Amino acid sequence: MYKFLSIVGAAALAITVSMAAATPSSADSASDAVGAGLVGGVLGFMAGSALSDGPRHHRVYVDDGYDDGSDYDTRAHIRACFDAYHSYDLRSDTYLGYDGYSHQCDL
Repeated sequence: MYKFLSIVGAAALAITVSMAAATPSSADSASDAVGAGLVGGVLGFMAGSALSDGPRHHRVYVDDGYDDGSDYDTRAHIRACFDAYHSYDLRSDTYLGYDGYSHQCDL
């Protein structure tokens, strides 16, 4: 609501300044019109910026049926590694060997 009121106020001010500059005066009318145009442009820019909510969320297309061509079954791999190595670590996909070092599970 506050944003709407500030936009309406800025628009009313821009219209008032533009109308005041559009009336003929005895002074140099060309410089008055340029000044009113600059003020109106700045206020219009401010109103447009206030209306925008910032970056919008973009829609992303996700294809659940994507097949990368490999027949590699991740669940079968994890199951085989757990069965073969009691020290298997799922997060790193490694196991602790008899030599004391971590090795990649290649099953």
